[in-house]
Amino acid sequence: MSMAINIEGTVFPLGEINKKEWGIPFSEAYNAISSLKGSVLRICPRDAPHECDFSEDPNAEIGKVVDVWREGSEIKARAAVTDSVAERKIQDGNWENVWSVYSLADSIDDNSASGVKARSLTLVQNPAW
Repeated sequence: MSMAINIEGTVFPLGEINKKEWGIPFSEAYNAISSLKGSVLRICPRDAPHECDFSEDPNAEIGKVVDVWREGSEIKARAAVTDSVAERKIQDGNWENVWSVYSLADSIDDNSASGVKARSLTLVQNPAW
C-alpha cells in the first residue's frame, strides 16, 4: 500500500487579475488561507474543468489540502493526494500537476473579489492564473 503523495505550489497571486477577469486582493489573504485549509482536492472531466466543483461532487475528490500559507504576494498550498489511482496518474504524467482554486465570493467589484470562501483546489489543464 502506498502513502499519499503531496503536491504543492502557488494557488494564486494576490492583487492580480486572472484570465476570467477577476482577482483576489491582498485584503482577502486571510479569508483565502483560512477557507482553503481543510478544503478538498478534486479533478473534474476535461471538457468541464470546474463542473464537479459547482456540484461539490464527492466522487471527484482525490485528496485534501493539508497546508496553506502566504509567501510575499502569493498564496501557496500543499495537498495530499489520497486516491491511489489519482496518485499514479499524476506520477505517470497522465494528469496535469497544476491546479485552479474554486471559490465563492460575497461580491466582485472592479474585478476584485471580497468575502472569499475557497471551496477546493482542482487539477486543471489551463489554470486561470
